[in-house]
Amino acid sequence: MLMPKAEIPNAMLDSWRTFLDSMEQSLEFLDEKVHEAVQKGAACTDEWCETTEQGIDELSNILFSISEPRWSNPKDSEKLKRLKRRVHNIYADYKALADRTGRQDEASGKGLPHCTTAPDPEHDRAYHDDEPCDDSRAGP
Repeated sequence: MLMPKAEIPNAMLDSWRTFLDSMEQSLEFLDEKVHEAVQKGAACTDEWCETTEQGIDELSNILFSISEPRWSNPKDSEKLKRLKRRVHNIYADYKALADRTGRQDEASGKGLPHCTTAPDPEHDRAYHDDEPCDDSRAGP
């Protein structure tokens, strides 16, 4: 059954608003957990930090990549802007906690262990001087 042309924008707008409401709930949950850790002075364990950072990254990617429907109103636009600012503030709070507890930024490479040799035997050959290849030009 086809939807009337006038109903399509309304249905899409309702879906978009539901999506924004869900994003707002996710941000509230994440904000609550980060502030709870800050207030308790908890240490940022690797597992907790990685999970939190992945959640923030995912929400940031979604919020900053969605486009507003052309039929949205200024109230909807302001809500999206508010959510973008909020995810930025949550990340700032998380980053302050992670820095305070000594967790290093993985992107900068600080604090990470130095690379070790690969355990794969295929890669082990690169560490040994092999004899030159026989390309049949050396003669009999």
